[in-house]
Amino acid sequence: MGSGAVGAYVGARLQAAGADVTFIARGAHLQAMQQHGLHIQMPGKDLLLPSVKATSDPSAMGEVDLVVFAVKLTDTVTAAQSLRTAVGSHTRILTLQNGIDSVNMIAKELPQAQVRGGVIYVSAVIDSPGVIKSPGGFHRIVADKAHGDPVMQSLSDWAAKCHALEVTLADDVQRIIWEKFMGLAAFSGCTSLLRARIGEIFSRYAPAWPTNTWQPCEPHRPAFDRRCRKI
Repeated sequence: MGSGAVGAYVGARLQAAGADVTFIARGAHLQAMQQHGLHIQMPGKDLLLPSVKATSDPSAMGEVDLVVFAVKLTDTVTAAQSLRTAVGSHTRILTLQNGIDSVNMIAKELPQAQVRGGVIYVSAVIDSPGVIKSPGGFHRIVADKAHGDPVMQSLSDWAAKCHALEVTLADDVQRIIWEKFMGLAAFSGCTSLLRARIGEIFSRYAPAWPTNTWQPCEPHRPAFDRRCRKI
């Protein structure tokens, strides 16, 4: 659910391993997948799926075993409501959204489902409709073990068959969700202050960090101080 960069990446890797996957998407990205399939561009780990099942209507799927929930947090309620006909008592919803509220938000809209929390570590963007680009690096999901939930174990087993996708099940997933949230909060402050993406910040400033961690911020400090005084 939400086959943008992250959702499409996970779904593509699972389909390549043999899983039955339906991609929920919209707009030009959806049309490209329906007409030309899905392409993951990744150094040494490219993947081309000439044909995928893709739709904008979750009700077309029927009831499913697992939903990988990867929409933006602001779209959570609407997306969850659209899944009502696809979710039964046996369905697990694994949310990989950033933030700390998504499990409760989804469960409120879909009380018949069993919602599991998780995080994903993967760098991916939609390079063009139907094409996902990843520079490589991490491609790992950490998900709620949920006391040995067989559906979650099945996901882990499928991932073991995948190329460039790992799934680790954890008993303390709430702590892991908070750890990622705290890291994102810190990075968000840096990207806002420096008016740059995190990749640009690392490539431009990282060599100076061992000697002076605050050096990258110095050129922007006067403007930042003025904003703080206004607040």
